[in-house]
This record gives sequence, structure tokens and C-alpha cells, in this order.
Amino acid sequence: MKPKNFILITLVVILVCFVVGWFMRLTAPEKTADASAQSKSEAPNAVAPSAQIVKPLAPPVQYKTETANPPAKSTDPQADLKTAIPDIARLLLAGDLATYQKTYTPPDRLDFDTLQAIQDAQNHLDIDLSFQQYIAVEAQRFVAIETQTPKYNDAGDEATFTFPETMYPDVDGPLDEQPIYFVKINGKWYVSGEGKQHWKDN
Repeated sequence: MKPKNFILITLVVILVCFVVGWFMRLTAPEKTADASAQSKSEAPNAVAPSAQIVKPLAPPVQYKTETANPPAKSTDPQADLKTAIPDIARLLLAGDLATYQKTYTPPDRLDFDTLQAIQDAQNHLDIDLSFQQYIAVEAQRFVAIETQTPKYNDAGDEATFTFPETMYPDVDGPLDEQPIYFVKINGKWYVSGEGKQHWKDN
């Protein structure tokens, strides 16, 4: 082969290779794009993180706060001295003298005149400051005997407490210790008297 023809053939081969390479470069991005699109279409539909379904939380467990057998509560404070005495102190501290006297005076003493006197005393208490102070001190006397152990009679239906020495307003000198008597009638406790006064003596 002549050198001239060899050079010509070589140039033709180089030109063909260049054209083929150039053509392949042009078509490669399209194929890559098609392949990428195809792979995306074949891939399973992924759920975006923000669109994920969150299962609702289970409701909080409810715990019982009461016992299965709660202790029975007495609806009548007069049934026991442990509740009667605090109830008397509560009524006096609240200035409810009428309810105290109507509730804790023995039933055989509650005649018309006594009920009228009780109401008059309540009306007086509502307007008289010194009387209010007196009743407040009287309430504290009952508070003071709440923790005392009373002396009972043989039948257990009379109980005697001891009021501590007490200083009343506008009184010269303290009042000495005094007994306070309770009597149980038909299952209820009543105040039967203070000091030397006792309901059986009348």
C-alpha cells in the first residue's frame, strides 16, 4: 500500500471514530434521563416524612383513687362525743348560737320560752361585739376538751369533761376549771350543763 493511501485511510478512520463518538455523546444524556425517569417510575411510592401517619396515643390509664370499701361516715355528729364536741366548737366559732342551742340542748328543755330566748340571744350576738368575743372564748373551751378522755357513769350515758381555766373579756380574773356534762338520749349526745348545773338537778 502506498503511503498516500495509508494516510488517507487513517484519516477516514479517525473521522469516523470522531463522528461516532460525537453522536454517542449527544444521545447519552437522553438515555440517562430516560433511565432515571424509568427508575423513578418503577420505584415504590415512598411516603414523605411529613405525611407519615402517626398512630394516636393510647388514652392514659385511669387509676381508682377510692378504696373498694370506704369507711362509713356518720351523718349525725351527735352520735359520738368525738364528733359532737368539734361540731359544737364549729357552730360557736361561726357565730351560730341558735343552731348550737337548739341542737345540743336536751329535748325536754326546748319549750317555747327557751326557743324564744335562744332566738333573742342570736339576735343579740349578731350586733353585740363583746358578746361575740364571749362566744368565741366559749368555743375555745370546747376546742380544749376535744382531746380529753371523759369520765363516764356506770351506764355510759353520761360523760363529764373539764373546761380549763378561762379568761373572758371584760371579766376580772380567770374563771377556774369547770366540769361540763354531756348526756346521751336516744343515741344522741347533748350538753346537760356546766359547772354545778346539771339537767337532772332541775
